[in-house]
Amino acid sequence: MTAQELFTEEHKTLVKGAQEWLMRTTQACTLVAVLIATVAFTCAYTVPGGTSKTGQPLLLKTTAFSIFATSDALSLCFSLTSVVVFLSIMTSKMHEQDFRSSLPSKLVLGLTTLFLAVTFMMVAFAATLMLMIRQRLHWAAIPIYTIACCPVTIFIFLQLPLYLNIAWFTVKDLFSGISA
Repeated sequence: MTAQELFTEEHKTLVKGAQEWLMRTTQACTLVAVLIATVAFTCAYTVPGGTSKTGQPLLLKTTAFSIFATSDALSLCFSLTSVVVFLSIMTSKMHEQDFRSSLPSKLVLGLTTLFLAVTFMMVAFAATLMLMIRQRLHWAAIPIYTIACCPVTIFIFLQLPLYLNIAWFTVKDLFSGISA
């Protein structure tokens, strides 16, 4: 038996467990990314403040609307990118050698785009709140934004250790491969 064959034989259960974990993680992240894409797509067609008879948004010339439109578009783009990356992970063959660089790199890219999608979705939400409460409840803006950012903050803190761990080892491995 060669060293590689022995290593493969001894680590079959580890590879199987890694495949199951990666599939579960990827499926959960794909679901979140699809939900964000759905919300972002819907928000693009039901703009805050409504539209005129010609179809133009009524609040088109406000800064908050520009922030809303830009962050909503970015959220949609990042969430769809995340879906594509996670689908590429789910459809990969997940061979032992894929766990060395290919799959971790894809996972880091997928998680990064998912984090950005969530962040831009919350920016779009905050801009919408700004448009809706700017006249009447301007005094309540800061507490409302703080409460609105709680889900994103919790999501990031819960997923950040996993993300940093995978990103660190993936980047470290890439740089060690380049310098060798």
